[in-house]
Amino acid sequence: MAAFPEMKILTVDVHHWLNFAHLIHLYSVGQMAPGPNMMMIVSIGLWAGGTLGAIAALIAFFGPTAILAFVVAKAWRRLEKWPWRTSIQQGLAPCVHWAVAGRLFSLAKGAIAGV
Repeated sequence: MAAFPEMKILTVDVHHWLNFAHLIHLYSVGQMAPGPNMMMIVSIGLWAGGTLGAIAALIAFFGPTAILAFVVAKAWRRLEKWPWRTSIQQGLAPCVHWAVAGRLFSLAKGAIAGV
């Protein structure tokens, strides 16, 4: 959901690959489909550039995050005996919970229109 406003600007306003109604349709299908909801970017890539566009969108969107996750996981495993590791995990858990709660609150504010 955080990437949606920027995606709207780039795909609809800047590059004119699709219109806003089509983007909302692809986003809705991505939300309902099993798996990562951002798989909708493959559909946008397919719409904009065919099969190669879909592959390029997939690699460009998920590639950097996958590489970063791989590097952090290797470093995290290497620090298994580090005494601060447990403290970091316990300190990050509430941050994740509050980030999810904040996201849910902002979505609820937009969804609730009346009594």
